[in-house]
Amino acid sequence: MKAELIIEIILLFIAVYLAFFKSYLTEKGKSAALKEDLQDLTREVESVKNEFVKEQEMMKTDLQRILDNEISYRSEERDAIIKFHGIVNQWLYSILEVSLGNYDKTNIAELVNIRNTNSSYYAKTGIAKSKITLLVEDSKLTIAANDLYLSVMKFHYWADEVFLKYQHNCEKQKSLTDRFIIIMKNYEENKELAKAMADDEQNLKAEQRKIYEDYIKTDRNKELEKTQPYKSDFENLAKEYLKN
Repeated sequence: MKAELIIEIILLFIAVYLAFFKSYLTEKGKSAALKEDLQDLTREVESVKNEFVKEQEMMKTDLQRILDNEISYRSEERDAIIKFHGIVNQWLYSILEVSLGNYDKTNIAELVNIRNTNSSYYAKTGIAKSKITLLVEDSKLTIAANDLYLSVMKFHYWADEVFLKYQHNCEKQKSLTDRFIIIMKNYEENKELAKAMADDEQNLKAEQRKIYEDYIKTDRNKELEKTQPYKSDFENLAKEYLKN
């Protein structure tokens, strides 16, 4: 009887031990699995974190590039407006600085050169205006630039027509002088022709004075005034635009 009791007690201990050991192994397995899961989760979090940092850096780089491009574009836009305004004024001043009284039959080539210089501003200003059309988004400003360009171009054509007329007058005087020198070698035979040529020279000089006086005293100022409203419109719009 005692032996059976002892055996039952031993079996009970074994059963309790096995139950405890099984529970322990189960919990340990769970703990190991949990630890492994936590490690995987940590690795995943670190991976996401690293990816996020990379994306952030890329975003910063993209934003900086966009900002740099915007600053560069704005700078080019500003330079285009200022350059156009400068070239327009150079064109006007170049025309206005022509003093016809400084030219005569002895320095016609200089007048031709100054006319060529003035004409070169036609292309320079046109290119500068094209940059405004390309870069500036304000339609009012681009229209004002175009109107100013056209008004100065008209003033240029008008002034150059006067310069050309004056140049032709000087060329006629030079041609007359060259011929007069030749016929003076035999003055007695060419006396009447010499007198007629002298009269022609006086007429040419009178015409030259009239061209000069009309240009300086009346016509130049009147034609220049036609450009001023367009110049003022562009300058006002440009100042306002460049402030923003």
